Amino acid sequence: MRHCRQAHSVTNWGMSEKEIQFRVRVPEDIHAKLSNIAEKNQRSINAEIVSRLRGSLRWDSHDPDEVALFLHSIDRRVDKLEFEVSRALSSLGLQEMPAFSIQHTAKETKVVQKSRKKK
Repeated sequence: MRHCRQAHSVTNWGMSEKEIQFRVRVPEDIHAKLSNIAEKNQRSINAEIVSRLRGSLRWDSHDPDEVALFLHSIDRRVDKLEFEVSRALSSLGLQEMPAFSIQHTAKETKVVQKSRKKK
């Protein structure tokens, strides 16, 4: 590989990590967005890119069934929060908000409006 350099750095946990330095060409608008986001997150552009790549790769390495279970657990928590908000709105005499369900499969994710049971 051309334009590559190896370096060692110390991670947040004090462990040494071997790093490879290489050049990447990105469109100007993406660089500007990364720069703004990095500044908001109080880190360098490099640290922002590494953080985003790690997050992206973390999802790629998971079993699709594990991801589906994780997303299902989030959906259940959202249902619980919707119930609590609906109850709070009702106690204030306000109209209920519509309920939605997020359905995940290995091939797709879709948002479906739930039908409310009439009391």
